[in-house]
Amino acid sequence: MSSSSGFFRNLVIMAAPTTKPPPHPTTKPPSYPTTKPPPHPTTKPPPPTTQPPTQPPTTLMNPAELLRRLITRADQLISETKTALEQYRLDRNYFAGSLEKELTSLIKYTEHLKKESDDVDSSNPFFREFVYHAEMQVGKTMGRIHELLYLGEKGTDPEYVQLLHLMDALKTRAYADIGYLFMHGKSDQAQSIKDEILQIEQLERELKSTDFKLSPQISEQIVEKILEHERRLEEELYKIEEDNL
Repeated sequence: MSSSSGFFRNLVIMAAPTTKPPPHPTTKPPSYPTTKPPPHPTTKPPPPTTQPPTQPPTTLMNPAELLRRLITRADQLISETKTALEQYRLDRNYFAGSLEKELTSLIKYTEHLKKESDDVDSSNPFFREFVYHAEMQVGKTMGRIHELLYLGEKGTDPEYVQLLHLMDALKTRAYADIGYLFMHGKSDQAQSIKDEILQIEQLERELKSTDFKLSPQISEQIVEKILEHERRLEEELYKIEEDNL
């Protein structure tokens, strides 16, 4: 009995290492290295590699797209203005000469932009500034053409036109200053100038609502308001220049 019991005891001891040890090396070692380590290198690194490349291309393409749209808009207005100018000449419209002058200016500048767009490298750091400057120049001329077309259809008097031109000149200067601030990363300083532009535009609407029936008193009041806006713009621009010294 003692020999048989010792034999079975030895069998149990010998059998034990053959059954229990295998599960440990086959289950635990593979689980830790295959589940936990891989997620960290596969989830965190990709975000910084995918986001930065998508942003630069969009910002670099904006100036070129702006230039194409600007040229397209200018071409459309040139075509419309040529047709209107022919009729102005037939009718001996008071604004025919002014319209022809602005049209000639727009045609020349648009042709210049077309030539530059073929030669300019969009990756050039000065290209964006070139486009913004072109947008201000062309936009100013297009604005005057639209105003002349509007006034030409109404057949208004020269005094009314002078008031509109004075307000347009103020807005053009203000927009140019805002563009300068934005290009140099100082958009936070442009709000006061924007407020003045909004008030000038409100004054324009009041002027047009008179339906070209201006009494000397109304005309004088409008001129005084325009001069007041001009004075405030001068003060705002002086403050901005002082802050940037």
